[in-house]
Amino acid sequence: MAGRGAVLLSGIDIARYDLEAFQRLHFGLGTHLGRAVEQSARHDRIGLVRKEPNPERRGYLNDTELGPHTDYHEILSLASVVTSPEGGVSGLVSAAAVYAAIQAERPDVLAVLEEGYYYPTSLESVTDYKVPSFTVIDGHIGIYNYVLFIVQAAQIRGEPVPERFVEALRVLMRMAARPELKVSFTLRPGEMIFWHNFRVMHSRTGFTNTPGRERLLLRLWLEA
Repeated sequence: MAGRGAVLLSGIDIARYDLEAFQRLHFGLGTHLGRAVEQSARHDRIGLVRKEPNPERRGYLNDTELGPHTDYHEILSLASVVTSPEGGVSGLVSAAAVYAAIQAERPDVLAVLEEGYYYPTSLESVTDYKVPSFTVIDGHIGIYNYVLFIVQAAQIRGEPVPERFVEALRVLMRMAARPELKVSFTLRPGEMIFWHNFRVMHSRTGFTNTPGRERLLLRLWLEA
C-alpha cells in the first residue's frame, strides 16, 4: 500500500514440488495478505492460467495479448509453473506514473477519466453510478480500468460509449504502454509476483505453446 505496489518473490526451487504442492505453497503465502476469492463460475480460488477451451472468452484462458488493465480485488498474484517457448511477457505499470504523464501532457482528459463510466453487474444490468477510471483520495491515486466491460455496459444501456470518454481511454492506454513507464518481465518457474490491483495495471503479451511445453501459471485474487 505504501511502496511501489508490487513485489517479486524468487528463489523457490520448483523442482521440489509437484503441481498440487506448489499450489498449496502459493495459496498459503496468499493467506498472509488476504482471503482468496472465487475467480470464475468454476468457483476456483486458485486459478490455472493457461490456454484451454474457453467459450466465455476469459482472458486468462486465452493465448492472445492482454493490454494494461485491472481485475476485481485489492491484491492479485501470479506464480509461474511452466513458461511458453515464445511470448507470455508480463507487464506492470503504476497508476500514479500514468496519471502524472496524462496530467503533464493531456490534462484535458483527466476530468473525464475521474468521472468514469458505468460497468456491468450482470449480462443485463449495469451500475447505477459511474465508476471512475482514476480516483485521487488524500494524495493516493487509484485506478480501475477494463475497456471490454465498459463496451459491454454501453451495449446493455443501448448507447455508444461517449466520444470524449473513448478519447480519454485512448490517451490512458497509450500512456500505460510507454516503455519508460512500464516494467516488462517473464516470470520464471517458481517465481511469484504480488501487486495491488488498484495501484498497478497489469498486461501480458500473446504466447505460443509447443507440444509438451504449455505455459502455466497460478493466480490468486485476494480480498485484503
